[in-house]
Amino acid sequence: MDHKPIFELKILLNDATAKVTIGAKYYHYKDSTKFYTVTGLSIWEPTDEVIVKYTMEAHPEIEFVRPLGAWLETLTWDSRQVCRFTKVS
Repeated sequence: MDHKPIFELKILLNDATAKVTIGAKYYHYKDSTKFYTVTGLSIWEPTDEVIVKYTMEAHPEIEFVRPLGAWLETLTWDSRQVCRFTKVS
C-alpha cells in the first residue's frame, strides 16, 4: 500500500484536533460513571487513518487506541441515538 504524503497526514491530525480534545475527559455511552482521558492522536501506519489514544481514569497505566471514526460514531442504544464517547463538560 502506498502511504499518504506527510503533509496529508498532518492535515488529518490537525482536522482531528477539532473533533477530539487532547487532555479532555470523556465517558462511554455504556457507562457514564467511568471516565477516559484522551492522551493523543496518531496515525495507524497500516491504513494511514487517525487513531485516538486514551486511558481509563481507573487504570491510567494502560493506554488504548481506537480509530477516530469509531470514537466519533453515533449508535443506537436503548432505542435512542447516542455518541460512543461524550466529552465531559
